[in-house]
Amino acid sequence: MRYTVSAPDVPMHAAIRLPASKSISNRALVINALCDDSIPITNVSDCDDTRVMKQAFTKKNSSIDIHGAGTAMRFLTAYYAQKRDYECIISGSERMKQRPIKILVDALRSLGADIRYFDKEGFPPLQIFGKELRGGELSLPGNVSSQYISALLMICLLYT
Repeated sequence: MRYTVSAPDVPMHAAIRLPASKSISNRALVINALCDDSIPITNVSDCDDTRVMKQAFTKKNSSIDIHGAGTAMRFLTAYYAQKRDYECIISGSERMKQRPIKILVDALRSLGADIRYFDKEGFPPLQIFGKELRGGELSLPGNVSSQYISALLMICLLYT
């Protein structure tokens, strides 16, 4: 699937209907949150991961249980790390607490994020104190999860 959007010298208004996949839906939800919920999103996936993401964006300075949603853990870690004056704990299922997140946390910390491991170093749950991050150059191993890279790319738009 390929989408090309060209912007002429006049304002452009467009609508793109994307498939209702978990992957695309969760990315769209994060981008929308980064844009202060200014983008109408339709055709969102009806799966546990997406429901968890939508619920997380309605919480105010709280504890967020993402259950087993790995995509939500990665995307929300980056999102809340850059959300000024927002404090939360992101936790999940027992299985989630065994899934490593150190590479993403280290990358975010190198940008100035204040993220602390609540229990075991390198694994959720995470305590996040959101703040304005500084830009910078990052280098990640090429074999890491594309979700780590997506999480970083989505928030980097704020620092260009």
